[in-house]
Amino acid sequence: MTTPTTSLQSPIVEVFPFALVETTDVEGKPMAGFVHRGIVIHDPTVTECGRFTAKSDLYGMTDAQVLALVRLNAQIEEAADAAISAGTNVIQKHLDIVTGDQAKTFFAGENKAHIERLFLRYALTEVAKGQVA
Repeated sequence: MTTPTTSLQSPIVEVFPFALVETTDVEGKPMAGFVHRGIVIHDPTVTECGRFTAKSDLYGMTDAQVLALVRLNAQIEEAADAAISAGTNVIQKHLDIVTGDQAKTFFAGENKAHIERLFLRYALTEVAKGQVA
């Protein structure tokens, strides 16, 4: 993947040409995506059906734009994991809990997806604000 004018490490606000929307992957995981020919795409590295590898130009994107969206979606999960870890650590210290077994179980599935959705909505708000500026 290369682009002649844009760094592959550029922030999504600087390089992404499309409005981003909230969507989910096939497993229901919250993702940022964009509308292409009436279909919301959250992973521009594959075709609309999700079965084949796609080149960046399939969606009219540069490699930097593809990477920016892939990185944003990865950062949403990382932000949720960090928030869960920090929050449960505070509570566990207060309650003198020495194991995180209950937290790991509690913050799985839909509970984790809810937190990821909140971070996704926040990120989409920031991206939209930056795209307008």
